[in-house]
Formats: sequence, C-alpha cells, structure tokens
Amino acid sequence: MAYTFFDENGELDLAAIRVQTEALIDWGAAGITVLGLAGEVHKLSADERARVVECVGETIAGRVPLAVTVAERTARDQIAFGRMAKQYGASWLILQPAAVRDVSETEHMRFFGTVADGVDLPVGIQIAPEYLGQGFTVKSLLGMQAQHPNLTMMKTEMSALGVSDFITRTEGAFDVFNGQAGVGMIDCIEAGCAGFIPGAETGDISSRIYRLYVSGNEGDRAHALALYKETLPLWHMMMESIDTLLVYGKPLIARRLSALSGISRPPHSAASAFGRARIDHWAQAVFATAGGAA
Repeated sequence: MAYTFFDENGELDLAAIRVQTEALIDWGAAGITVLGLAGEVHKLSADERARVVECVGETIAGRVPLAVTVAERTARDQIAFGRMAKQYGASWLILQPAAVRDVSETEHMRFFGTVADGVDLPVGIQIAPEYLGQGFTVKSLLGMQAQHPNLTMMKTEMSALGVSDFITRTEGAFDVFNGQAGVGMIDCIEAGCAGFIPGAETGDISSRIYRLYVSGNEGDRAHALALYKETLPLWHMMMESIDTLLVYGKPLIARRLSALSGISRPPHSAASAFGRARIDHWAQAVFATAGGAA
C-alpha cells in the first residue's frame, strides 16, 4: 500500500510518489496499491486522487499490477473514477463503502452492484469496519457475487482468526488480500489468503517473507519465520491505528529512501519521543537482519 507524499506547502509531491513506486518495484513488490487508508485517501480532493493514479500508473508502465482504492461518495462517481483508473493501468479496484451514515446493508449492496456493473475490471470490497464503520454479512457478499461475477476479491483488515473464519464461511469464493501492515501474515497464508497489501515502509521485507514462506522449501520457510518474528514488533507498534501508521510508518520509508518527506496531511496526531525511539529500535533490528537501510 503506497503512501501519498506532500511537499512542505501541503501539496502533492508527485516526484516523491514516483520515487516510492520505483523503490517498491525494486524491492520485489508483486503489485502496488494506491489511495488506501494509509494513502490518506479521505484527505485528498477528487482531482488529487486522479493525479495520484495517473502518476503511479504511468510510472509502473505495466511492470506490476496496480490496484486502486475507489472512495467516491456516489456510485456514479465511483464508476467514473474506476474507468479513469483503468485508463492509467489499474488491474483491479477496491471499493470502499459510501461515506454516508445509517445506510443499510441492502443499500450498500445495490451501491456496490451498480459500480461493479459500470466498470470493466475485477473489483473487491474493503472489509474494514474498525476503520470505515461498516461491515457486511457473508450472505450479502455471496449474493452480490452471484449477480456481479467481476466481484472476485475482498480487501480485509482482520486478524488471522477473522480471515480464516471469513474464508471458511465464504467457501473460498473470493481471493482475500489482508492488510494490517503484515501482522498475522504467516497465519493468514495458512488460512488461505491469496495475498497481502502491507505497508510500503517494509515492502522489501514483507515481499521477501511471503516469497520465502510459499516457496515450499523448508529452509526458505525457516528463514521466512525468522524474518517475520524479527519484524513483528515493528508492525505491531505501527498498526495500533491508521494514524499511528502515518505518524511513524510514513517517516520510516521517507528516511529509507532519503528523497522523500514524511509529512502527512492534517489532521493527524504528533509523534512522541518514546514512539520515535521504539520505532527506531525495532527498525534498526529489522533492517540489520534483512540487509537493508533503516
């Protein structure tokens, strides 16, 4: 999940976004996702969101898949945004619930169905009630898929236990991609996740863990587990909330790539001296083991 970068005046820094995109490809990311919660999607104007998609799509130039979060408020706007994203190389779309209170699940299903029918791309729904305030029942999601066959994926923000339960109850109907920075990655692989959308700040580490663990080689799996155990404290600290990820994770990738600023768009909380010290401690340990720069 790519971050959105800003300059000292709070404007989009497209040059920095291009640097991050190239770094993620160099680090072995199997794909790149933009405009998620870590991308501060709800702090961006519609024009800014479109410029981010254009920038990243043109930078990727087809080298890896691009997934785009669609957070527009109406079905009509989500369709228009999804079609624009396809023009810039999007491989699939992640639909967020409408940011309107007291909307029933039935109405949300109509909303998603209208969008799915209006775009010529595979789509997934973001299941993140802790962050978005809306969850959906398995019955509704399976009913949606029966009517809209391009609904093939789910972007979840769950524990490994939650992921396992979801995959079991949906009988493997969806390709599930979990977030949570990478927390629970090993157990989620065992639960049947199709993949992960972790944070960009450790994109090289999470990509390596995944490739090693699914290789089928016992030596590789042992290496993956050791690297995972080393990285887990860092992920746990950063994933206390999306705000925490922005306050601590974004400056971490900025420091790793040096050409970037770690500025987040207000409102956001302030980093504490203790938080910075502990993040630095775990980051140094992780990147020393992984052979990268902290």
